[in-house]
Amino acid sequence: RLGADDLSVTFGAARIRGLKDRFILKVLHPRLARDPETRAAFIESSKSVKSVWSTSFARILEIGDELGTGGDPYIIYEQVKGENLAEVLAQEQGMRPREALDIARKIGVTLDNAHKKGVVHRHLKPARICIKKQGLGGAVKILDLGFACIPPRA
Repeated sequence: RLGADDLSVTFGAARIRGLKDRFILKVLHPRLARDPETRAAFIESSKSVKSVWSTSFARILEIGDELGTGGDPYIIYEQVKGENLAEVLAQEQGMRPREALDIARKIGVTLDNAHKKGVVHRHLKPARICIKKQGLGGAVKILDLGFACIPPRA
């Protein structure tokens, strides 16, 4: 078990079902999974996030409604190697302005692309941003869009 919040429980998992690498399993909290509207929102949000995937988002490998947990909805993500931005900032007591701007620009471009496709991140925080290689030019990935907001179509 890696963590939990009000919406879900997250686990690190070994290889299963032919997936080559390790992955992250996120399961909707059982108390919320009993509500049909919340279940539907979790699945809908996950599918929307998967539809805007780019190399700057952790890849969603599978979305489902059955996993032997009483039918709780789940998402399987790739496990991204690197450090989350919160850890980097805590270790370094900040970072150089050019590096911070480079990271902010990459996050901004990624979110702008998602927004253009109608998906809005509702809980972005440093712990959900992975720095794959520190320094200018390093790769940045957004790890979890949580319950992304999908605005109603006009």
